[in-house]
Amino acid sequence: HPPVDYACFCDSCIARFAVESGVEIPRKELVEAIRLGSTVNGVNVRRAWRDYSSRALTDIACAAADAVHRVDDSIAIGYMVCNPGGHGYAPPDFKRWIEKGRNRDGTVYFRHGSGVYNDFSPYAHDSILMKNISIGRLCAMTEGPGVVNLTEEVTHPYNRRTKSMKITFLEAALNL
Repeated sequence: HPPVDYACFCDSCIARFAVESGVEIPRKELVEAIRLGSTVNGVNVRRAWRDYSSRALTDIACAAADAVHRVDDSIAIGYMVCNPGGHGYAPPDFKRWIEKGRNRDGTVYFRHGSGVYNDFSPYAHDSILMKNISIGRLCAMTEGPGVVNLTEEVTHPYNRRTKSMKITFLEAALNL
């Protein structure tokens, strides 16, 4: 739920957050404090949760990259990244992700996108146009030496009743 679209509220994350922030409140109250931007024990809960979530996400990405590179450092990590709006509350530390994801040749991949499965409203907030604006923003956030930015094309499973070939071609053209 906005403003925390992609966050984990499992018992472990809530416990880690409590240790890091000093804010120890039940899940329901934590969610409400985040939504309202409340201050608890002198801590802005929304800001503290944003920072915790960003670090937790980066920790997971770094741990996965380290594990892969211990096995074979020639493997370039590829990250699937959704639109920036979905991560806007706890933005990934792309600089760190890139640093950890590079293989020994310095290559790292990103596959940007967040699905467009129909063409009922091509200019809505979840439309082809907005998806490609997000892809452009993500490319700008991650570009640099050795970074390969790819984009997601939603053509499979293809359902002729929801996404026309004209919109599928438009999606490809916008990507270019």
